[in-house]
Amino acid sequence: MGFDFAIHLSVSICDETGKPCYYARDPETKRFGKVYALPDIVVPEEHRRFLKQRGGIYHIYTEYFNQYDIYEVDIHTFLRQFPKWETVKEHDLYSSHEDYWNEDEHAALLGALHWFALQGESYIVSWSY
Repeated sequence: MGFDFAIHLSVSICDETGKPCYYARDPETKRFGKVYALPDIVVPEEHRRFLKQRGGIYHIYTEYFNQYDIYEVDIHTFLRQFPKWETVKEHDLYSSHEDYWNEDEHAALLGALHWFALQGESYIVSWSY
């Protein structure tokens, strides 16, 4: 059993139309509303590895939320609590993961999260515990 970490798009079903939809900000009006056309988004290859991950290093990134028993948040909330590299490197758990996780990996994860955040409001980050 491992620690699972995932990024996914949350798509709802509209109770009025029965169509799949998501909420996004209208670029012109800046208001949130239902969007019925599913986005034609293709995740760049360099970010796809973060769609589903397994590893204890992610405990450090989710620690803030875990203290409140929260295991799923929108991408923007996750980014607001994203730790600086120095915080990750100095964490007690880091020594167990330094053979595969470094500042470049940290920056790649942050870059992927920013890319998802720019795509819309309905991306979710979730983890197992």
